[in-house]
Amino acid sequence: MFLVKQPSIKTRILNPKLCPPHDLVHAIESYPTYYDPLYYPHYYPQIFSTPEKFCAWLQACLSSHGDMCGSCRSIYKSTAVLYDGSALCVWVDDTFLTFPRSHFESPLYSHCSVFRRLSSLHDAAAPSTGAVRVTAASCIASRVDDDPSWFAYPDDGLRTHLLALSAAILSSAVRLLCGRRCLVPRYKNGCVDFIMRDLSARKTQLSSLTHEDLLDQLSSTAVPIGCPRTRSTVLAAEFEKLYGEQVAIALRAPPEVVAVIGVPHASSAASVELSMTWLSVSIDELTRRLEKVSRADIQLCLRRLPSTFRKPSDMRSHRKTCNALAHHIRERAFSLSHACPTLLADVFLAHFPFAHSYDQSDAVLVAQILAHEFGLSIMTRLSQELLSASAKLKVVRDEHRRCAIEEAETIRGVREAEWPVCAPQNVVLNCLNDYVARSAWTEPSVCAVCSCYDRDLVAVCLSDDLAPYHLDLLRVPEDIMSRESARFSVSVMPLSTA
Repeated sequence: MFLVKQPSIKTRILNPKLCPPHDLVHAIESYPTYYDPLYYPHYYPQIFSTPEKFCAWLQACLSSHGDMCGSCRSIYKSTAVLYDGSALCVWVDDTFLTFPRSHFESPLYSHCSVFRRLSSLHDAAAPSTGAVRVTAASCIASRVDDDPSWFAYPDDGLRTHLLALSAAILSSAVRLLCGRRCLVPRYKNGCVDFIMRDLSARKTQLSSLTHEDLLDQLSSTAVPIGCPRTRSTVLAAEFEKLYGEQVAIALRAPPEVVAVIGVPHASSAASVELSMTWLSVSIDELTRRLEKVSRADIQLCLRRLPSTFRKPSDMRSHRKTCNALAHHIRERAFSLSHACPTLLADVFLAHFPFAHSYDQSDAVLVAQILAHEFGLSIMTRLSQELLSASAKLKVVRDEHRRCAIEEAETIRGVREAEWPVCAPQNVVLNCLNDYVARSAWTEPSVCAVCSCYDRDLVAVCLSDDLAPYHLDLLRVPEDIMSRESARFSVSVMPLSTA
């Protein structure tokens, strides 16, 4: 059975002529309006048996709903329904919407909910201008009060994500549910089966509650500070409390990466659209950039990837590992850049279930998703161009020059802000002492030979060879010295005491 539809509990008003007679035997086919498949699903098992039959029935109902419902009578009449393997995709005019199977299984479902989702999507896309442009941010804003998309993920994918966790983590999650260690299964597959059964029961129970009833029932569930209490955030917090953070992350994990094949000029188009210049760089260049990352960061990035990718890429060669990782990152960026807004919103909410800001562009959301999946250090290294030695020196010089200019501007700004200011007393005294020391007059020394001040003398360094200086002119004969000394001699007579 494709859908386990619960009978609708929505109130409806019918013309008495469309209702069967009371206490009289009648044929169901004679009153198709009264015996609507939404209210009597057990009478129509063939509609909910396969995806093809249900999509055909739902498409016919949505196409005629605009003429029958007064509140939904609008231009939204062209519809198409398709099941992509994990969720039901509904096209209303030119707008693409995705719904989990639990949305249609709920007893509160009505065809009006599809058109209300479309109306809220348009309001979030253009609240003021009136121009409708559906973006991932508008899709996120339109589904805050709906069940999260990971409610509709196929069981095979959920089981694969759970099996990728360690046995200790799974046993801890089961112990949180049981409350007793003796009830925990001994094997890993048993823990996964236990979690899957509990998850299925809880999703069915919570999906049947209205928005107000769910918030009242989960009033004790705490959400992160600053995060609004919406249906999606409260459910994400509740499952983290039930199973633990790591198991909840595995349950929210989006489907595996799908590469974009056959897209012409995909690298240049994605590079321009996402403002990521590294997408247009060759794989060899991206590999050389990743080789600059440490092996520890590369291994941490590989552990975040799906298990199907880790086996062929976990090699001994660092270069081969970087090459495979570069291929994988670029293919992931291509797939996100070409994804429709609703799918991009699903992936973003799977990684950031408590996000409360819905005004980012699609390029910003893609950058956040890539940084979360592969690590910020990896994405930063991919965007950095490899430089030669001379180019690196030039960058270093420019950086030093820029820092010096910034420091000078900072000092100048501080001085301008503090000017005028009284100088400290020690600064004043030091300046006065320096002025006195440098302005005081001192008598210069006098030459013993010529009795002249030495301020005009030039010091000459003499070498060992004194012949060029003619020092013999300065020699005086001894007879001249004796004669001159006798000429200037003075006789001293002793003083008489008489």
